[in-house]
Amino acid sequence: MIDGARYCVFSVGVSECIGFATAGQRIDPGGSKFVWRVKSADGNSETVSLITYTDWYTGEPNNSSSLGNEDCVQFYHGYDGKWNDYPCTEEDCSVCEVDI
Repeated sequence: MIDGARYCVFSVGVSECIGFATAGQRIDPGGSKFVWRVKSADGNSETVSLITYTDWYTGEPNNSSSLGNEDCVQFYHGYDGKWNDYPCTEEDCSVCEVDI
């Protein structure tokens, strides 16, 4: 599983990203319940909360990939920024929240 917090520094330009990984993760295999999994800055703790607001693209989540189970959430460029479920093993650009 990819730890989105480690990928907050982009190694490519935003225009090269086809999707952006989020901290969303499926909790019921094959189902439609997802949670936000957010690690503390020091990595010693994690906050988990049920996703109550969704913005899925039509037909998503569908858990349909030749790459394996689609148990993570991404904002997908090809879906006008709507949500897509995709395999957690795939690397992607990340959406990060930082204190400023």
